[in-house]
Amino acid sequence: MKIKRQCISCKKDFYIFKCQAHKGKTCSRSCYYKSKVRKSVKKCQNCSKIFSIHPYLVKTRKYCSQKCSSDASIKTHDEAKQEFIEAFPSLYTVNENGCWIWKGAMGSDGYGIYCFAAVIKRAHRLAYEFFVGKIPDKKLILHTCDVRKCVAFSTHLRIGTHKENTDDMIKKNRQWWIKIT
Repeated sequence: MKIKRQCISCKKDFYIFKCQAHKGKTCSRSCYYKSKVRKSVKKCQNCSKIFSIHPYLVKTRKYCSQKCSSDASIKTHDEAKQEFIEAFPSLYTVNENGCWIWKGAMGSDGYGIYCFAAVIKRAHRLAYEFFVGKIPDKKLILHTCDVRKCVAFSTHLRIGTHKENTDDMIKKNRQWWIKIT
């Protein structure tokens, strides 16, 4: 014989056998586990929305969603610029040629890279822009020393055009597709 009950978790009606009446408070295993877990309530540090979480996550979880977490981690342009300027002296070493060799992350093309305000940028361009001045549109930063890792904005980097860069490459026989002998 079956008995009609209401699930204490989802509030749906369900039936159980009379011999199991002492057990049947939930309609399924998932509802049983949901009824056992006590939820904690916390305020999102980004949007101030109240959200519920498992008690063991109370100390570590700060945001209600992945979007709030990523929004909170993106720094403003000025904060990121100040962080780069402060960190810059520790991110290079000076070699015997006077090049300031980048010690940070490297791109697959051999240029130094830096995560600036959640965007990967080339280190030599950031160094030039922050310590010398704005880089005009459609202009490149050329290395006079021909060292891709160099970030010596004061002596080894200059503004140039794509044509100047290509002419310099051919003059110094640095083109990868053909070598002139």
